[in-house]
Amino acid sequence: TIYPELKELLSSGAKLLLHGEELGDRICGAMAGYLLWDGLIDSGPYAIQVIEQITKRQLGPIGRELVAEAQSIPPPSATPRPAPVRVDDAGTGSDGPGAA
Repeated sequence: TIYPELKELLSSGAKLLLHGEELGDRICGAMAGYLLWDGLIDSGPYAIQVIEQITKRQLGPIGRELVAEAQSIPPPSATPRPAPVRVDDAGTGSDGPGAA
């Protein structure tokens, strides 16, 4: 899997540029899968929703399968991190119940 290598690169401050002929299911599914795998988002359906909102396109079966596969990849080593950010129905970020 490419996720551990991506995490290492991003942790070192490298920038990531995703390129393809189109922003299709494979790229979007890989992005959603990474968010889930790295613990930045807490569920597959929510990872899909976030990527759909960012890309303004619906994720198809291939992309959804990549998200499902990400759940079977061993997660990165446990490191302290802030809780995943949730987006409410109004599209504003929150850190969960009681967030200001």
